[in-house]
Amino acid sequence: MRVLFFGTPDFARVVLSHLVDSPHQVVGCVTQPPRPSGRGLKLVDPPAARLAMDAVIPVFQPEKLHSADSLARLRALGADLFVTAAFGRLLRPSLLTMPPRGCWNVHTSLLPRHRGASPATSALLAGDLWTGVSIFELDEGMDTGPLIAQAMTPIGPEETAGELTERLAELGGKTLVETITREAGTPLPRHAQPEELATYSRLLTKDDGRVSWSRPSLHVDRQIRAVTPWPGAFTFFGDKRVRIHRAIPLHEMAESSEAGTVVGVGGAIDVACGQGAIRLMELQTEGKTRQTANEWARGARLTVGARFDG
Repeated sequence: MRVLFFGTPDFARVVLSHLVDSPHQVVGCVTQPPRPSGRGLKLVDPPAARLAMDAVIPVFQPEKLHSADSLARLRALGADLFVTAAFGRLLRPSLLTMPPRGCWNVHTSLLPRHRGASPATSALLAGDLWTGVSIFELDEGMDTGPLIAQAMTPIGPEETAGELTERLAELGGKTLVETITREAGTPLPRHAQPEELATYSRLLTKDDGRVSWSRPSLHVDRQIRAVTPWPGAFTFFGDKRVRIHRAIPLHEMAESSEAGTVVGVGGAIDVACGQGAIRLMELQTEGKTRQTANEWARGARLTVGARFDG
C-alpha cells in the first residue's frame, strides 16, 4: 500500500517509524510547520518531520492545508491510503475523499470511549483499568467514524499519562501496520461505533494540574498521574509553587487531619486528603532542581502539621 502520513508530535513519530519499517511505502509525511523553540526561538521541525527527513521521505508543511496548491501536491503523490496520528488539524472532505482506500486515524482509546484530544489523560482520571488503540476511518465528526481494528492493554497502577501515551504509540504503530497489511488483501469490514457508549475528553489547561487535597487520595493519585508530564501536578507551600513528579496513594491511612496537612515526614512525605493520604516521592520547587521527598523535606525544614495549599 502507498501511504501518505499526517502527524506532528513524538506520538506521530513513533507511529510513523512502524510504517517506515513495514513493507508499505510511505509516499510523504504532512506535519505542522516548524515552530520557534528554545531561548533563541529558532524554528524547529516537529518530531515526525525529522524522522521523515532522515528516512528520505518527502515532507509537506503547508500553512494552508486545503488550498488548491496543497491539494494538488498531495493528490500527485498517488497514495492509496491516508493515515493521521496526532496531526493537530481536521481533514475536510476535499482530503477525506481523495485516497481510494480512505483516511484512517490512530486513536489512543477504545472508541467510542474517550473521543477527543486527551484520551490517555481521561482514561487515568476515570480510573479505567484498561485502554487501547483504535484504528478507524475518518469522517467529518470528532472521532466518530467506523472502527476497523482495536487493540487493548492494561493501565499500570503507577503509570502516568506520558508513560501510557508512549506505550500506546508503540501499540498503535504495530496495530496500524498489521491492519494495513490485512486491508491490502481484501478490504476489512467497518463497524459503526455505538453512540450510546460515547464519552469525550477535553484539552487540558495549566490549572488542571493544581492538586485538590480535599478529594479522596485515590482521585488525587489519578490527577497527579493524568497531568504528568503536562501540565504537571502542583501545589503551594507557603508562597512557593511546588511540582509533584511522583506520588503513591495510601488508601487505608485513617487520619482526621485537615486536607493538605503533612501527617508524616521521613523517606517520603505523607499528606492528608479528603479520604486517606498521598505519599509524595519526588518534588520540585519552582526554579530549582527535582528532588526526592526526603531531600525536599530537609531543605524545607518540613515538620508534621505543616500544610500544602491546593
